[in-house]
Amino acid sequence: MTSHIKTLLQPFFQSNNQPWKMKLLEKWPEIVGQLANRVTIEKIYQESITLGVYDSCWMQELYLLSSTLLETINRNLDQPRIKQVRFKLVRKKEQKKKKSTAPTHKDEPLTITLTPTQRNALEQITDPDLRTALQSFLIRCYQEKRT
Repeated sequence: MTSHIKTLLQPFFQSNNQPWKMKLLEKWPEIVGQLANRVTIEKIYQESITLGVYDSCWMQELYLLSSTLLETINRNLDQPRIKQVRFKLVRKKEQKKKKSTAPTHKDEPLTITLTPTQRNALEQITDPDLRTALQSFLIRCYQEKRT
């Protein structure tokens, strides 16, 4: 017999006088919206929350938006309870797939073509080392999306 994790955790949170944690878990997809498939709650500890992020590019973006994310989380609770947001890069749990004889993306050569806007932005950077590092970062982001 299987049970939803929410059903199993609810008595624990209520007995510890922390129903706000259950509310946070329940409302998480609503709080993060379309990011629900990219970000999960890994740990809630006192006034801190650790979020698991499946993509390093998204982790960087969320880090830059952490104050907005913090406000959104607290707005959905009965009172401001979270004071710190931390991020952790996690691997998505893959479902077992049937073996296929069709070629995968990994078998194909990976060709990344930057858009004219991206190329123009990179050309504006005068430091060649910084330009190369940013270009490599951008290409890695595209490669991670593809795998």
